[in-house]
Amino acid sequence: MRFARRAALAGLGSLGLLCFPLFAQEPAPKPAGETSKTAVRKFDPARRVPDYFGQIGLTPDQREMIYKARAPHIARIDELEAQIVEARKAMQQECEAVLTPSQKQLLDERRRAAIENRASARLAKAKAAEVKTDGVAAGAK
Repeated sequence: MRFARRAALAGLGSLGLLCFPLFAQEPAPKPAGETSKTAVRKFDPARRVPDYFGQIGLTPDQREMIYKARAPHIARIDELEAQIVEARKAMQQECEAVLTPSQKQLLDERRRAAIENRASARLAKAKAAEVKTDGVAAGAK
């Protein structure tokens, strides 16, 4: 019986020692002036080829011609998308103008609750990913 207790305590102790390095392996914060390479690049939709074009062996000259062809259309699409955003805002304001004050209050409460639910869901998802990552790292050692 003593042997079983000692073995169990030794197992728990070694488990604690194995888990300890996981807490110490947090990534070091980046210096204030340092940015990643992907953060420096700005996404430019005009400097992309349409879907599946990149898989058919375009030459660099063809790519440049496609970029030039897309540029004016991308600018027009951006203008139209801005108009859509404004139209949606106006539509929302007109719909809210129909509501009574108590309905507006209920709507605000529902919106706040939805924001809180999304935030808590994101947090839960991040924690689940962290636990999954920690489990994989512990299993790899």
